[in-house]
Amino acid sequence: ENRGSVVAKVSTPPATHRFSSRDSRSAVDAVEGAVVALEDDPEFNAGCGSVLNTNGEVEMDASIMDGKDLSTGAVSAVRGIANPIKLARLVMEKTPHCFLTHHGAAQFAAAMGVPEIPAEKLITERNKKRLEKEKHEKDAQKTDCQK
Repeated sequence: ENRGSVVAKVSTPPATHRFSSRDSRSAVDAVEGAVVALEDDPEFNAGCGSVLNTNGEVEMDASIMDGKDLSTGAVSAVRGIANPIKLARLVMEKTPHCFLTHHGAAQFAAAMGVPEIPAEKLITERNKKRLEKEKHEKDAQKTDCQK
């Protein structure tokens, strides 16, 4: 990965979603917007471009907190959602819960009308190659007894 281009991307709008006291958005809005920008950019390992699990699938986690009242929302093992941070915010704002995972998160997303996207839309060629390389390296490290 090109570290320089990644640093440049996170250092400029929209990724930073610069926030000032004159801004009408809340800090939570700014944080959510910044994370959405990262999730939408395949160069980052969030959303589209997420690291694949050992089965070659994308499972994502996200969490958010409001510093004013310390409310939190988090999701884990989420599949088929472009922006898990938006779902985490819905958990924070629309439920008495602070954390939903896998099937519970999926059911909540459906109930909230969060659009699903095909799993392949989240998978990049770069991450397919990375997973294959990791599997190959792991196989190469096995001892004769393990083969």
